[in-house]
Amino acid sequence: MFSRRAALLALTLLGPQTGYGQFLIASGGASSLTDAYGAKLDYRYAPFSGWLGLGFNRGFHVGSTTGASWRGMDFAAGDKFYPFLLATDVFDRSYYFDGRGLTVSRHSRSDSWMAFAGASTSEFNTSFARTFRVEQAAGAFFYERRFGPRITLQSSNILSRGLTSIQSVGVAVTPNWKLDAAAGVGTGHGMFSAATEYKNKWLILAGSLTAADNRFQRLHVSNPVFSERRGANLQARITPFARLSVTLGHENIAPPVMLPTVSRNVSLNTVAVSTSVAGFGLTAGESVSRSGYLSASTQLFTLSRRLSPRFTGYAFAVRSQSGNQPRRNLYMGTVQGSISPRLTLDGTVTRTASGTSFSAGGQFLSNLAVIGIHNQTVVNLLAGGFNGRPVVQAWTVSLQFHVPGGIGIHCDSILDGYGKVRYTAFATGMALAGQERPAGAPAPALNLGRYVVQGIVQDENGEPIWGIPVRVHDELLYSNSRGVFSVRLKKRGNYRVTVLPEQALNQARWEVVSGSLWVQTGKEDPLLIIMRHGEGPVP
Repeated sequence: MFSRRAALLALTLLGPQTGYGQFLIASGGASSLTDAYGAKLDYRYAPFSGWLGLGFNRGFHVGSTTGASWRGMDFAAGDKFYPFLLATDVFDRSYYFDGRGLTVSRHSRSDSWMAFAGASTSEFNTSFARTFRVEQAAGAFFYERRFGPRITLQSSNILSRGLTSIQSVGVAVTPNWKLDAAAGVGTGHGMFSAATEYKNKWLILAGSLTAADNRFQRLHVSNPVFSERRGANLQARITPFARLSVTLGHENIAPPVMLPTVSRNVSLNTVAVSTSVAGFGLTAGESVSRSGYLSASTQLFTLSRRLSPRFTGYAFAVRSQSGNQPRRNLYMGTVQGSISPRLTLDGTVTRTASGTSFSAGGQFLSNLAVIGIHNQTVVNLLAGGFNGRPVVQAWTVSLQFHVPGGIGIHCDSILDGYGKVRYTAFATGMALAGQERPAGAPAPALNLGRYVVQGIVQDENGEPIWGIPVRVHDELLYSNSRGVFSVRLKKRGNYRVTVLPEQALNQARWEVVSGSLWVQTGKEDPLLIIMRHGEGPVP
């Protein structure tokens, strides 16, 4: 499975620093998913913090950042990604650009600004390596001003190969209703966008209207990493009753990476109905997608029910058709069960036109290892997705091993955008230093508790956040690259959970949006903690 380039890096971490908040986190590995290998080191040596990375991905590349705060301002030198959000981005909040240079920023409750001078870059970022490749000279100035709780003005300006200058305004008409508008130029090409969001207990509505041609880009880069909306877009979720919801969607998308045979824009229309009756959870939906001469239609039906305190059953049916190809039907039945706090198993029966098959998988959790094997089914609703295949099935493996010295070894396989199985393998290690070292910091000693508590830290878009400290009882944990943390406790019961965003290991300020303050051992579902970027300088 491993090539000679995939040899994991054995890293010895030394922490000679003293004082609170000193740490080193090292990782290294390889991935066929990204055709790359490399290593990364994150550090904090108060008052400085940053990272250093190197990797091979179509050539040798490096990246690094170091930063500090002084008199309410944040200073940074090196490689960073910068959020590039407009008030009208109601469907996707993941827009950003990469840059290498000098940055100065300041945040307060009423306004914030950021000035950057250097060059735009393209980023390579995995669980084990992070590098940047310089593209062209660039400068940027972002400013946001809040006038009370209702009005927000934004000015986003970048000078590079072309000029980007977009001004936007957001108005909270009522606590439930917001109107937004944005206008300007992106790399010299004009755009205008208007959007609205409305939320109450039975309706969630988001809509936008964007006028821009296909030459519009927020920043001229060789490999854009986000999808822009075009024309009219609408998403609505209606919940007339507590156990019934209807979701509708109409989207026009300009994807960042397109196949040669696919036109620039993709349309997607969806409708789905979810309900629960007599202990059964039911969902039915249909989608239609078009891109140039390509088209795809999918009908989906799911049924779920808890069979016992430890077992849950799922039924899954999909009918899909791509272009003029014959319609494909897929039927699945799955039973998942928690055999013990350490072992979960699942079995799946699948029926297609080629016959009936059975597969089994599961996960084993111990003090030294986590082993997971699953048969994964993925449905792609977009025309041209998975290289023309709307449904792909494959075996995926997830392995984690903890070895003495606080080093963890990870190996995972995943489906790429063409439906092929790729692997990623890497090693991580952490060293903390200082007289006030947290009692629950990673150490070679093993926790032999029999009760497992697991959790996930995500942002509001469902993206994982690494390096967030979470205290469960008297154990201090840090979320990994997938946002996951886990701990073993010796006694059954309810334990208090405390999130410490001011001590985050990554170079950002966070605040908690939602998450339970208590967790119960033996609970099957992991604890979910939602966070977002906070105001003010990084501590």
